[in-house]
Parts: sequence; structure tokens; C-alpha cells
Amino acid sequence: MIHIVNGDEFGERLRECPGLNGEVFVWRELYDLGPFSPDWDEQEMAARRALFLEETLGMPVDRMEMVLRYQEQRLNRLPLDARVVFWCAPHRHDQMMLTYLLSRLSDRGLQRAEWVELPGVQPPSGLTDPDLVQRFENRRPLGQRHLEQAVSAWRSYISPDPRDIEDWLKTTPSSLPDLRTVFRRHLEYFPSTSNGLNVVEELILQKIREQPLEFRELFREISLLRQEDGLSEVHLAVILNELGGISPPLIRFEGESVMILTPLGEQVLTGEQNRLRVCGIDRWLGGVHLREDSCWCRTAGGMLVRRE
Repeated sequence: MIHIVNGDEFGERLRECPGLNGEVFVWRELYDLGPFSPDWDEQEMAARRALFLEETLGMPVDRMEMVLRYQEQRLNRLPLDARVVFWCAPHRHDQMMLTYLLSRLSDRGLQRAEWVELPGVQPPSGLTDPDLVQRFENRRPLGQRHLEQAVSAWRSYISPDPRDIEDWLKTTPSSLPDLRTVFRRHLEYFPSTSNGLNVVEELILQKIREQPLEFRELFREISLLRQEDGLSEVHLAVILNELGGISPPLIRFEGESVMILTPLGEQVLTGEQNRLRVCGIDRWLGGVHLREDSCWCRTAGGMLVRRE
């Protein structure tokens, strides 16, 4: 039995649990953040992802490329008759990892897969041994229809045209119901046509406008409002660094950690200014590259339109 988990801390927690047997395989990637493309093979994806992680998070590119290549090679060596158990929460962060891994293993002819559902908010490393064992006993089988749906979902996610996700939501049955919620949340990360902010950025500016906040306070409040995102501290930091690092900035930092709105941030939040027009954008959402000269945006009704 092979347990695939997200995060070293939780991986160690599973290894220590006396009621569970099998190998623990920790998967290290952030599929809800950064670039993907259907044109990249495994090697090119590892190289491009490692470069993105260095530029965005400061992770050494050589080390990250080695880690990404190693885990792909290890995945390729899994016996096809192995019993693979995925430990994932129902939120966006974990479900995109599950989708990618199921699509990869489906292409290889995986025969036995199961899913253990983790809590969406509580850190899984804090679960007790009896709770972990109980969740394992209540695991769900993942059959051929789940694998096929994961393949089509991943293709939609890495497509350069986000309308493929809209089509997937309209036409695909709900064998993976959490993924449907996750895709709807993903579409909310596209900027609004009215002010150029995505839903999470708008929440951030609203919270900061109410009162200056430190990072931990802001993370706690946004996490409660966006439980289906699985928004990590790392991801929130990336968003804040962009809001404060674009020119001109929408937020600024006072002292070491307190954040406040700039005058432009206030104008963008109220709709007097549009962030795309004033600051531009250069960001990836799955396979979609949002740029100043070509950007997919979300209307007030939730439809995606292309802004040239």
C-alpha cells in the first residue's frame, strides 16, 4: 500500500500512526499556483515549474527541478497493481494535486486507487491516531469513471482557453463533486471586468480597508471566508507581494508586517480605477497566461470574456 500525501509534516504524522501500514510518498507541488501547458512534457514542466518557484518563492531552481523530476520518476515506477491511497482535503489546493496524480496514473493504467478525505480547515497533522485510522477506514474507492474525469479535468485546467473549464463544468457528470466546487472557485481567480481584481484580491483589500492588519490576522480571516480554496500562507504571501509590488502599488507595508491601502488601492476597490488598466498584469492561472495585452476577465455575472 502506498499513501500519497501533501506536505512533509503530515507525511511524518502518517508514518508515526501505529494503526496504518504502507509506504508514505510525500508529493511536493503547488498546482493551484503558477504556469502549466499541454505542450510541456515531464522534463520541460519540471524545468519551468522550478524556475517559477525560484522567481516567486525563492526556492533554489536546481534543487526544485531535482525534486520535481525525482517524484515524477518515482511515480512512473509505481507498480500498476499497487494499492494507492490519496490523502486529500476537499479544497482547491489538494484537489488539483489529486486531479493531476489521477490523470498521470490513469495514463499509466493504474488499477486500484482510494481517497481518504481530510478536513478542509484543520491542519491534518493535528489529527489524532484514532481519527486518522477512522478516516482511513472510511476511504472512498476511485474507479474508472473517476480516473477518466480527472484526465479530462486536468486537460481543461492546463488549457490556454479557460472556457474549457466552463465547458467541463457544463458537460461532465459529478463523479468528483469536490472538483466541481474547486473549478468554480478557480474561475473566481480571474480578474473582474469592473476593477481588475479577482475575488480573493478584492476580499483582501476590503479587509485591509476595514482596519490595518498583520499577515496572520489577514490569513485567518481570508481562510475562513475561502475555505474551499485551501489557501496556504505561501499563496497568500504571493498575492500580497504582487499587490504591494506592482507599479503603482495597491497596498503598502508599515513597519514589519502591517498592511494598509494606498490611495490607488482605495480607488480600485471602489471601481473608480481598473487595476488592469493602471498596473497591468502578468500571471498564470493553470494554462492561462494573463497579460496586459491579452487577459481573460470575469464579468459581474461570472462569465469569462477576453480583454484585448
